[in-house]
Amino acid sequence: MIHAQTYDAATTSVIWSPGQDYVVLGRGEEYNTKRTIVDGKTGRPLATLPDAWNLIAIAPDGRYILASQHRTSGFSVFSASGQQTKTLTPRANVTSMRLTPQGDKALVGLADGSVEVFRTSDWTPVHVLDGHRTEVIDIDVSADGTLAYCVSHDARLFVWELTGFRNIYRLNLDPEVVWVVPDPRQEQVFTISTSGIMDARPLGSLAPHQLSDAYLKPLVCKIPRAIRKETPTTVRCDEAATR
Repeated sequence: MIHAQTYDAATTSVIWSPGQDYVVLGRGEEYNTKRTIVDGKTGRPLATLPDAWNLIAIAPDGRYILASQHRTSGFSVFSASGQQTKTLTPRANVTSMRLTPQGDKALVGLADGSVEVFRTSDWTPVHVLDGHRTEVIDIDVSADGTLAYCVSHDARLFVWELTGFRNIYRLNLDPEVVWVVPDPRQEQVFTISTSGIMDARPLGSLAPHQLSDAYLKPLVCKIPRAIRKETPTTVRCDEAATR
């Protein structure tokens, strides 16, 4: 253990920056969450963000934090010291957010089923990914920043190229799926449902003509309900865990 620090007993979530330089602690109910920025190396609290935010994305180098409230009209950009530097208003209410691992793009999922892409160097909107019929509930990005994975309450997964903004996969899902996590090798995508089921779906094995509206039989793994996406977790899928 490098250091120990006692925080408010009501802390309910922990989100690390990719470089582990900063951690954002959440306190309170799901839709009324106060966020405290903490130095990841010393454990020292740096700032508490104003208002309550339940959607958070942290830049890879920890220089800025995106914050929004689910189904509000915009999102804010904060420095690591907690200073609000910018507020942006996408085309519809915000329902999810994700930064690319390189930090060059912010993907903002919206209530109208689209994902608006912002260039983080000047926070200019550069593209809109249209396809879902209902709100985008989760977004993830491949490790190299080239693919975006989006799921919606319409029970579909869309995979987009972030270079030409082309849709390359469109998969039918269990209606209870709420999270999506790509395989770093881009061979599989993991989807997690509210019932605690994780599906591992192979993508790289498909031929190009099979990439549209494909339904793939997944490997299915049970995971504890207590696991949340903010906590890195490895779940092994093997024959014993499949249906």
